[in-house]
Amino acid sequence: KTGRMVLMGFPTFCSPRGVGGERCLLQLVDILAVVHGIVRLLLLQLLTLAPVEGHGALTSPITRRGNTGYENDPVGFDTEAWVCRHATRNLQVPLHNIVAGENAVIKWDFSAAHVGDCAVFISYDVAMPLAEQYYFKIANLPKCREQNRQDVSIKMPSWLPAGQAILRWDWYALHQGPTQPEFYSQCIDIDISSTSTTSVESIVKYNIIGIYPPPRTPGAYRNAFGNGKNIGDPGFIMTGPACADTYSPENNCALSKDNGNGGDITGGGDGTGGGSGGGTSGGTGGGDEPGPPACSPISYIVTQGDTLKSIADQHPEQGVDWMQICTDNQLVNCDVIGVGSVLTIPCDVKLRVALSSNNNGGSSSTGLIIGVVIAILAAGAMIAFVIWKKKPAPPPPPPPPQPNEILDIRHSKI
Repeated sequence: KTGRMVLMGFPTFCSPRGVGGERCLLQLVDILAVVHGIVRLLLLQLLTLAPVEGHGALTSPITRRGNTGYENDPVGFDTEAWVCRHATRNLQVPLHNIVAGENAVIKWDFSAAHVGDCAVFISYDVAMPLAEQYYFKIANLPKCREQNRQDVSIKMPSWLPAGQAILRWDWYALHQGPTQPEFYSQCIDIDISSTSTTSVESIVKYNIIGIYPPPRTPGAYRNAFGNGKNIGDPGFIMTGPACADTYSPENNCALSKDNGNGGDITGGGDGTGGGSGGGTSGGTGGGDEPGPPACSPISYIVTQGDTLKSIADQHPEQGVDWMQICTDNQLVNCDVIGVGSVLTIPCDVKLRVALSSNNNGGSSSTGLIIGVVIAILAAGAMIAFVIWKKKPAPPPPPPPPQPNEILDIRHSKI
């Protein structure tokens, strides 16, 4: 009277009523719990696969990492890793020979080709700690995702002094908006051949830590999805110091000639040239197409009757609520704001990035996750249906008594 079957390795007992029915229900609960666990495991695996694609790194010439291992993630702003990811030279990597006045070829690989700009610096402080090294810029590489995985030629200045040095490449990615750049760096140890009489001491130099404006600095980085999308747009700027030879016609130095921390080594006057290198076709990495316009934090002066909620409601374009405003301004009491005080209304760039990823490469991984979840839930539903259908049929009712079995009370003894 008790049906038994084996489903996904679980013995399942079912009977029409009583204890067997409870046992059947408990087995169903056990199986669905296993299905739930499988769903969670697959979701975790799929979600952790997404970041593996990473962001980007310099790959040629061979950097201090030896071009082995994974170094595509961003580094902390104004940390030693922002100077160079490795504090000292990798002795397993030979010095790369550079000739002053000739072209050098570099290449980067953006597995996530974000919008943003790159630059190249030189330092002769090979024996100094990273935070104490002094650098100078020799090249601007604007919109560098457009040269992704291509050979990019840089004119090495003819005035470079001879000797061992560090070639530093950096990239600030702007896919999260102009106030939340991501930072990347790589260093190559080089040996410069030169007949120049320029001394290292005569070159304007600086520490990398402190030379770039920090995130959230209004107007410090271009809006790559708005008025700073292309060179020549009114909002296009090249962030960072000027080239060491400010007015050099080489290597797009003109884009930063007004930024300060440069010099006039060759006395060249106004530079208008752009360095050679790369085409304009996008790289093969999964990059950012123009998406929803990026927003920036704005300042707001509190007036009589304002609350954080009313302020958030007045600025829907920022995409934040009163709690985000309270947190961003580090208020002790979110219910108390002083008239005349200045608050920063942040920008919810994560919302914009989410919308952008839905329009680009992010939809494929999301679709895969949804597809797997639906398939597993459908399998769970089928399991429950099979258990229900396999439940034994109720036993037939007992047969009615035959006529000769009917007791004749008239002939029965009392």
